[in-house]
Amino acid sequence: MNRISIFLFAVWMFAATSQGQTPPSEPQKPKPGTIIEQPESGRIVTAPTPPPASTALAGQRIERFEATGNTSVASDTIRVYLGVNPGDPYDPATIQRNFLNLWQTGLFDDIRIETDKGDHGVIVRAVVKERPRIASVEFRGNKELNNSKINEQLERDKIDLHVGNTIEQTLVRRAAESIKKAYTESGYEGVNVDSVT
Repeated sequence: MNRISIFLFAVWMFAATSQGQTPPSEPQKPKPGTIIEQPESGRIVTAPTPPPASTALAGQRIERFEATGNTSVASDTIRVYLGVNPGDPYDPATIQRNFLNLWQTGLFDDIRIETDKGDHGVIVRAVVKERPRIASVEFRGNKELNNSKINEQLERDKIDLHVGNTIEQTLVRRAAESIKKAYTESGYEGVNVDSVT
């Protein structure tokens, strides 16, 4: 029985300080798109209800936009997806509608929108956690089929495992099935394909 292992080494996009800390347990997460004003230590301490302070800030001028937690996605990209423009009136309903646009990019595991009262208006902050990205793809233990045959099969099955893409477990599972299929089509039965991310 042949064994093939796919190794996808992800470069986690975390600051060095956040890796050493264990996140505190949160009682309940808000619904996607909920705007939270100044949560304590980044934790949500109550059930998400539309905060009155956010609506109290509605109509005031957006002083600035900040994005934290992003390392490979530009802050301006996040701002554009959310439809936030400094100088425009702050409209929490518009930001909540646009939140889905940002989420559907698939670039983030978590997104939280916060607002603060600034000196001259509203400060809108997006706190994001980026998905890990593929740093390298390696095939190990593939004695009967070379890497180019495996890559051809992945391309035929439209499986995109390229450096820099975000890691999606469904894609990794599809890649393992595709490699198994390539071996079966070449006359090799009983092949095990293990994926390691």
